[in-house]
Amino acid sequence: MVEPAVPENIGASARAIKTMGFKDLCLVKSSSVHLDKKSKILAHGSVDVLENAKVYKHFDHMVSEFDFLIATSAKRRRTNENYIEGENLVDFLKQREGNLNRIGIVFGREESGLTNDEIRKCDLITYVPIANPYPSLNLSQAVMIYAYLLSVVLRVESAPEAEKNMDKVSQEESLSALKRKVKNLLEEIEIKQSHIIGPRIMERLTYLKKEDISLLHSTCNSMLEKMKS
Repeated sequence: MVEPAVPENIGASARAIKTMGFKDLCLVKSSSVHLDKKSKILAHGSVDVLENAKVYKHFDHMVSEFDFLIATSAKRRRTNENYIEGENLVDFLKQREGNLNRIGIVFGREESGLTNDEIRKCDLITYVPIANPYPSLNLSQAVMIYAYLLSVVLRVESAPEAEKNMDKVSQEESLSALKRKVKNLLEEIEIKQSHIIGPRIMERLTYLKKEDISLLHSTCNSMLEKMKS
């Protein structure tokens, strides 16, 4: 949650994620609002989530600790960014299981949401289709919806090993590692992130499925090895 200002929203969000089986709450520039009495009252049985919340002073500090970040937005900002409906998010993640390790869902400010710069630093954007553009969803309501939608992932992970069929790969074979390799290759052929093609290529990597990620890893490794020699 980025700069949440209303204690009750943080408390209600903590309660929402705990009821759905999650426990890790990260806060960016929230000071100690999450420990406010009003926040704890709304948490109701989830105060431990508030007390154990990790607080970051800057958005970039939070970004560096995740392999894959999914921004939430109430409206489309740019047509060429990767958007996916909330109800399709679980299928999207399942198709890339094993290549995504630490995943974060990012929620913006109550009044203005996430900035364009913050959204650009995320790997994917998700939204909840609503019948009326105004009023938009309350922050804690949005957290509850995504916690519910993603709870099915936890249920799969807690199933017997034979039912999981989720083969974890090493950090070197993850999607985040692939993005680093592709970025290095683009820089080698002088396509920088300031170029219109560079950012678009990086955006489309998000939509690669498990088999494609493995294939492109092998290709990048061969190219990087050839460049070294």
